[in-house]
Parts: sequence; structure tokens; C-alpha cells
Amino acid sequence: MDAKLACFMVLICVTSPSSAAKQLVCNISYDDQLMDRMIMTQVKVETILSEVRKTEERIQSALDNFRQELNQQSEEYGSLRQEMTDFKESAIVPTVAFLAYNLNDASAEEGQILRFTTTKFDKGSGYDSLTGIYTTPVAGVYQFSVQLYIANGQWYFFHIKTEEKVILKTVFFDDAGSHYGSQTATGTAVLDANTRVWVESELSFSGNDFFLGHQHRAWNSFSGVLINTIN
Repeated sequence: MDAKLACFMVLICVTSPSSAAKQLVCNISYDDQLMDRMIMTQVKVETILSEVRKTEERIQSALDNFRQELNQQSEEYGSLRQEMTDFKESAIVPTVAFLAYNLNDASAEEGQILRFTTTKFDKGSGYDSLTGIYTTPVAGVYQFSVQLYIANGQWYFFHIKTEEKVILKTVFFDDAGSHYGSQTATGTAVLDANTRVWVESELSFSGNDFFLGHQHRAWNSFSGVLINTIN
């Protein structure tokens, strides 16, 4: 309310002889004061409401950021879980192994494939006892072993090989005098799936190269095992 008007009203209230006039002026003054208070209250309420809206906006922004981070973490977790699943599957090496024994012939000519006619086990179904050739079911690192029971005083050169490369070259000989000797050779190779592997004779003396008796005590054998797979 204007200061001059307020002073005038107060003056009327003091100097006016009429009590009604005094009461009227005082009522007007009270109403103006009440109006001023209401206006001030409204301003305060609007200020509070403005702060509330700002707080709500900040909370909403924080919630949106939290949802975004949560979705991102969920995606990262899903990706990590898939990577762990893929790693677990790749870390599992399938059971691939075979063992064949019992040679079909006591002597072998140069270039002849040794055929072991009895299959002890064949996990992966790769060995063919009719041909003596093993076919790798999966790509990986393989280890092959050959054990031969060499005839008395004989020398025998042979390979473990594929169509593309030689895995192992070696020679066995019996120096036990009147006894026969059993010897073993092992070779390791990285091979693709469907690679054919066999034992091939290179050079030997005439006559019997291998002792085929006592198969229940000593085997002529060809074996292999998958050590690990490769992509």
C-alpha cells in the first residue's frame, strides 16, 4: 500500500470524530495488509513450486541416466556372457582317439601301407581297418604313435605321413641277439579335418620284418589322439 495513503488513513482514524469513518479506514488498511500478505505468500508458493519442478527435473534426469547405464550394463553383461559361453564351448576338446593292432603281414615292401586289422577303440570313427588309414574327424593338434615288434636282427625304416606331408621319419632295429624287441615312435602334427594319416614302409631287409607271435603279450600297433582343436 502507498505510504502517503497509509499515513492519511491513520490520520483520519486519529482525527475523525466519526467512529464509523475510523472503522472504515481501519478496515481498508487491514484488507490492504492482508492482500499484501497474500501476494507475498503467493510469490513464496510460486518460488517453492519452481524449486520443486527443478528438483523433479533433476530427479527425472538422474533416473533417465540410471536407466541408460543399466541398459548399457545389461548389454555388456549379455555380451560377456555370450563370450564366456563361446569360450567354454571352444575350450571343450571332443574325445577323439583310436588304437589299432594286429599287423596283417610279417613283411612290408617299400611304399606299402601297414594295415592293423583289429581296432581296440575308435572315438570319432576315423580308423579304417581295411586300409590301415586314419581320417581326422576335426581340425586340431594330433599325436600319433607306432609300436612295432621287430624280428630278430632286422632293420626297418618307416614314415607316419599324410597325402601332403610326413609327420615322422624313423628307423627301428633289433639288436637283442636271439630275442625280438618292441619299439615305439611318436609324432605330432597340426592337421585339417578329413586328413588321411597312415604308416608307410620305406626300407627294410628281405624276409620277415616283424614278429607276429605272442600278440597277447606284445602288440604291433598304430594309435592317435586329438590333443586340442583349432579354428
